[in-house]
Amino acid sequence: MVRSTQDWIHRLKLRHLEILVSIGRTGSMSRTADLMALSQPALSKWLKGLETSLGVSLFERTTRRVVLTEYGRIVLRHAERVLGDMERTRSEIDAAQLGTAGRIVVGALPAAAPILLPGALARLHRPRVEAQVQVHEGTLDRLLPLLQRRELDLVIGRLEGDALNLGLQSEVLYKEPVCVAGRAGHPLAARRRVTWKDVASFPWIVPPWNTPMRISLDLAFSRAGLPLPQAMMESAALLTNRAVAQRADCLFVASEDAIASFEREGLLCRLPLWLDDVPQDVGMLWGDAPSPAMVRLMDVLRLEAREIVAARGIAVEARSVAR
Repeated sequence: MVRSTQDWIHRLKLRHLEILVSIGRTGSMSRTADLMALSQPALSKWLKGLETSLGVSLFERTTRRVVLTEYGRIVLRHAERVLGDMERTRSEIDAAQLGTAGRIVVGALPAAAPILLPGALARLHRPRVEAQVQVHEGTLDRLLPLLQRRELDLVIGRLEGDALNLGLQSEVLYKEPVCVAGRAGHPLAARRRVTWKDVASFPWIVPPWNTPMRISLDLAFSRAGLPLPQAMMESAALLTNRAVAQRADCLFVASEDAIASFEREGLLCRLPLWLDDVPQDVGMLWGDAPSPAMVRLMDVLRLEAREIVAARGIAVEARSVAR
C-alpha cells in the first residue's frame, strides 16, 4: 500500500519525473546518472527512498540493467503523461505571449499523410494563422505510444480495433475503399474492366490470416466461384507490398487512397476491382481536451475530409458506369 500519499506527491518534482522516465527508457542507472548529472550512489539512494515512500518496488535490479516492475510501469506511464502535459503547457504559454495559435505535434500514417494533410495545412494558414505544425510519419504501433505519452497531440490514419481500445478519443472522418493493386505497367493495368477470374491467374500478396481484409478477400473469390489464388506471401505492410509488387506481377489489396498516391509517382496502379464490404475508417485519435490550435486543425481536417468524400462520390459514380 502507498504510504503517506500526500507526502510523497509533495516531495516529487518534475526533475524526479524526468529521472524516472530516463531509468525506465534506458534501463540503466549509470546512464541515467550521467544524463542527469548525478552520482550513481545519490541516484540509488533517492530511488530507494521513493520506493520506500510508495511501499512498492518500481524496478528489478540485475547485473546488467534495471527492469520495470508492474508498479514501475504504472508510475512511468503517468510520469510520461505529466511531462508531456507540462511541455504542452509551456508551448501554449509561449504561443499566447507571441500572439500565435500555438504548436501542434501530429502523427500521421503514411497512407493518410499525403491525402489529408496537404489540403488541411493549407486551410489552417488561410487566413494567416501562426500555428506551428510538426508532422511525424509512422506506423500505428509506433505512433500510439507517443500519443499516450502526450508526445503527440493528434494521430491521423486508419482507426483499427486496437487503437480504439486504449481509452483515447476518436472521430471517423471518412471511409476508405479497398481496391486491388499491382505494379505500374501490370498486364491488367490497361483494362477498363477486371474480374476476380482475371486476377486469380496472378500470384498474390494476401492479408494475414483471420484479419477483416483477408476474410473479405476470401469471400470475394468464393462468391466468384474461385479458390483463393496461390499466395507468395502474407503481409499487411504497405511499403513492403509495394516493393515486392514492383518486382513481379503479383497483386494485393490496399486502401484506394494509399495506392493512388503511389500511382501518381508511377510506382503502382489501381485495378478496377474493389472489396466493397470492408471500407476502412480513417479518422483522428487524441488524448485530452484539445488546445485552441488543435481545435482549428481538427476543424480543417473535417472540411478536407468532406471534400474528399464529395470528390469520391463523383469518382464512384463514374466508376460504376465504367463497370
